[in-house]
Amino acid sequence: MKFRVVVRRLSSYGGAEFIALRFANYLHKRGLLEEVVCGVKEVEVPFKVTELGYLKPGRFLKTLSFQKRAVKYLKTKETVNFAFSKVPHCHVYRNGGGTHLGFLEGSLKALPPARRLIKKLTRSLNPVNYFNPILEGEIFRSSKVIIAISSKVKEEVIKFYGRELLNKIYTVPNPVDLNRFNREAKEKLRKSGRELVGFREGRFVLGFASSNFTLKGLKQLIEALAMLPKDVTLAVAGGRNPKSFLKLAEKLDVADRVHFLGKVNRMETFYAGIDLLVHPSFYDTFANVVTEALATGTPVICSRETGAAEFITEGVSGFILKEITPEEIAEKVEAALPKKWDFNVKLPTDEEVFSRYVSLGERSLSRG
Repeated sequence: MKFRVVVRRLSSYGGAEFIALRFANYLHKRGLLEEVVCGVKEVEVPFKVTELGYLKPGRFLKTLSFQKRAVKYLKTKETVNFAFSKVPHCHVYRNGGGTHLGFLEGSLKALPPARRLIKKLTRSLNPVNYFNPILEGEIFRSSKVIIAISSKVKEEVIKFYGRELLNKIYTVPNPVDLNRFNREAKEKLRKSGRELVGFREGRFVLGFASSNFTLKGLKQLIEALAMLPKDVTLAVAGGRNPKSFLKLAEKLDVADRVHFLGKVNRMETFYAGIDLLVHPSFYDTFANVVTEALATGTPVICSRETGAAEFITEGVSGFILKEITPEEIAEKVEAALPKKWDFNVKLPTDEEVFSRYVSLGERSLSRG
């Protein structure tokens, strides 16, 4: 039995993309990989890659064109077609992004009422918001096995696409690269981590990491910072333009307590430099940052809307927000400040998760 990994971008950057790359390497080392089928290849790899390309610009054209080309290309029944991107008629579909309808519903909660109305209007004019639910329905019906990366994703798929899918949905959380993210690395990298985040020892550093500042609750976190003692600071990792959030920090007189770091390539150094990760996301199917931080021994505050919240033990390895408000965030941070955190969390490794993927791939072939 061989596997064909299907992903729109073969890259080391991006949650699903990086896991697809690691899974392909895992298969290659065991002689189980036939090839990777992608739209574009952004990294050098030691195995066969077939680039199909896709049309630009915009998500709609990329999604539509890649799935059309992939379906046409994928024909071998003896090979397990294992999709990390929205491609129907594959044996296994790993659903890492939840459902489009769930995203549309959940992401609106991050916006104030006026912007919410504008967003609803602009979304009504975007064809991707009509196309993606149709495509997802086809994917869920045609796939032999569906992998949900969290209980949140499984519940969402059932909610929008029906309980008849229950017999082919399996919950398999994202793996953590424990060679990179571990307690020993945090101790070793503490000094360089403090240099990265830009705050000396003696300051309590909150960490925030995302490429979507609004959806992941940065506004509420900055507002919470203004309610906290002045020795509490914030380091923000992520490549988005921070201009409006800088203005908010200036307005609240906390600009000198917030450092925007831009894109951070060595996240293990980032986790080593912070004292607490805060992830008040309005919608997140998993959030690798949560499990990566926990692996380093860094406590986490996150929302109930985050799939990886199931790995947090309340008061032992962090706190879970009941509401995403500045007051609630500040209250949880205040509770974390005096604690001496010392915990170990059992987290899924690449070997455990990818061996499960292989097992589910074998099962998908037996289903015809």
